[in-house]
Amino acid sequence: FVRTLEYESPSYNFPSYDWYKIAKNGEKGKLYFWSEPFYDELTHVTMITCAAPFFDSAGNFIGTSTVDMDMKDIQKYIAQMKIGESGYVYVVDKTGLCIAHPNPEYVMKARFSTFPNESIKRFGLALLEKIEGTGSYSSGGKSYRGFFATNKETGWKIIIGISESELYAPLSKLLKIIGLIALVVISLVF
Repeated sequence: FVRTLEYESPSYNFPSYDWYKIAKNGEKGKLYFWSEPFYDELTHVTMITCAAPFFDSAGNFIGTSTVDMDMKDIQKYIAQMKIGESGYVYVVDKTGLCIAHPNPEYVMKARFSTFPNESIKRFGLALLEKIEGTGSYSSGGKSYRGFFATNKETGWKIIIGISESELYAPLSKLLKIIGLIALVVISLVF
């Protein structure tokens, strides 16, 4: 935990920040709200804010209580996840901004809408429109299959990408065995 008093100065106009506006104008009855990930200049870390609005006895909004959470542990954990030999996991926010990825060059910089690889860009923009599903993309001369789901609280997409050759290898092996068995059976019948 890090306590900062810099935000207590009168020059810090907290009602102008998104986390405050989200809590103030959010869905009635909801207990807390999440901000989008952001880079904090004061602490020099990527973080998110969880804001909980509070009200007077008449039900009028009078402020918000917040907790900022450092994203580096989540980012590190996601970056180290491996699925098989070629599979990896990454997370994007609801706008398509990469929050966590094995490639640190993408973290808090890459966005699906401006990604230079057109195949990944199409895959990413399509998945932003859905809650869960699959899709295909290519990168580095390989075809990949992406599987994704959405976290309901934050709207973040958790995506698993794995090369199609690795994903379908067991099926290819099974088809070869079935083909060989069929060939033997046909030979015996003949």
